[in-house]
This record gives sequence, C-alpha cells and structure tokens, in this order.
Amino acid sequence: MPEFTKAMQFVLLRSQAEAKAAHQEDATVEFLFLGLLKLAEVQAKDFVSSSSSDSLKAVDDEIKSIRTAFEKHGIDTSRTRGLLRYAVRQNTLSSADALAKCLGKAAQFAAERKSEAISAHDLLLAILENPTDMILQICPIKKKEEKPVVKKEEA
Repeated sequence: MPEFTKAMQFVLLRSQAEAKAAHQEDATVEFLFLGLLKLAEVQAKDFVSSSSSDSLKAVDDEIKSIRTAFEKHGIDTSRTRGLLRYAVRQNTLSSADALAKCLGKAAQFAAERKSEAISAHDLLLAILENPTDMILQICPIKKKEEKPVVKKEEA
C-alpha cells in the first residue's frame, strides 16, 4: 500500500465522504477531484493535529500548490465543487479502471519526485493530464492531445 501525504489523506477522506453523500459505494476520479477542490479551500490547521510548525508548513505549502494549479487553469473551486456535486448525482461516473490508472499516474509523479508518499499535487497532475469526461464538461481543462505516430517508410 502506498504512503500518502497528510494533504492527500485529507483528499481521500473527503472523496469517501462525497461518495457517501452521493449514495455511491466507491469513490471515483470525480470524487477525488471533489476532495482536491475542497483541499484548496482549507488550511492545514483545519485538519492537521500536529504541534510541529514544520509539519503545518509542509501541508500549507502543498495546499498552496493545489490552489495555484486551480487558478492557473481558471478553475473556481467553490463553483466547480457545486457543479460537480450535482453532476455526480445525475450522471454515470468513471470506472474503477480509470481510478486505478489515475492513482497509478499519481504514484508515477511521486516516484519522479523521488518521494515514497503520493501527494495531493501528484493526484491533481494525474487528473489534469487525463480528466474524465464529466470533469471536462465542468472545468476549462485542456485535455492533452496525443501526437500521431508517424512511421518512417522503409527504403
């Protein structure tokens, strides 16, 4: 089982709460995205019970990176949370396979950072790289286009 940063643990707990509120048994990529949106609206002191200022600063820095990424993409976290909450109750959600791929990509980003713990920022990067159709309908995210493979003709 992979390790998670404190901010990522918050996202996982929020995603489970959002899934439960939507009468869904399992969290999906959309619920993880809801957890990230909520994370961008809180401070470390709201959920970290640590007396260490270094620990609080690390979590606040991670939260700031999430806020910055949302701002960079023009995503209003509060509005998007409301729209996405409505959408998850009305539409078909992403699959368990999509969730596994997303978490796998987040783990890959963590490994590239040479970290054993997956961060909320790693998860956000994974979702932004390959957002679900529902997230794309709600957010102004540009899906990464795959470059066509050009085969060289053999002489």
